[in-house]
Amino acid sequence: GDIEGLDMNLNWVRCPPDSSAVNSMLAAGLIDMALMFTEDAVIAAANASRFRICGTFLASPRHWALYSDDVEASPHNAAGDLGLPEELGARLMLNRLVSGNRADFNHLHFRNARYFTSCLRAAEAMRAGQTRFALWDAASAQGMIDSGRWHAVLHDRMPWPGMLLLATKEALYSKTGAVRGFIRWGQLACEEFKANENGEATLYLAGKYNLSLRDAEAHVNHMEWRCDCQVDAAPLATVMKLAVRSGDLHSSRAGDPARLLAKDLCCFSGSGG
Repeated sequence: GDIEGLDMNLNWVRCPPDSSAVNSMLAAGLIDMALMFTEDAVIAAANASRFRICGTFLASPRHWALYSDDVEASPHNAAGDLGLPEELGARLMLNRLVSGNRADFNHLHFRNARYFTSCLRAAEAMRAGQTRFALWDAASAQGMIDSGRWHAVLHDRMPWPGMLLLATKEALYSKTGAVRGFIRWGQLACEEFKANENGEATLYLAGKYNLSLRDAEAHVNHMEWRCDCQVDAAPLATVMKLAVRSGDLHSSRAGDPARLLAKDLCCFSGSGG
């Protein structure tokens, strides 16, 4: 998107993939806002009074799947150790599934959960017999599916939007115009991305995530990028509930989702403002 004409200076900073590093950069004032997976943004805002949610960037939920390298594997004949990525979302999805959300998942008997830094490392562990299955973000695992190394046993999706906008209270107070300007620019950029002129969005996603052009185009057509100042209340509460169960959030922090919002900027969907 073209930011010329907007009364703001926008500096993109590529942050480490670890959400704790992003939180540290926010707390140190190195960045004012961050685009984060919803679960990471919610827990950050719940744990730190300096952070506030100021909108939804990606409304579409992330899709996950249980994978095996055995084409005969099914939820009804499996046992063994489970591989997962080293991220909060994986722990919440595992907790969601084992807590009775999926009847077919209850047939699986996992001894231990083992965490890996990459899909490739998880695949190597599975091939070596160290794990039997992997619970992984479907977009990240697409390469394993395309190569025939993994086969999906079951699918599920997160019951909350993919990404939220998180900002520091200091930025919301001293740079309100810039924050609003970024969100306005983000809306225009999302519309431009969805337009997919000359297939540029398709080529970008294909290159970044190692997708086929067909899969990349499907992502462009079906993903809902919003970048607005509204969020849904129920998904925030669901994240906190699961995080308490998984031990990632103390129960005293899992209160009213409204306290997580930048109240002068963001509101719940359907509440106006």
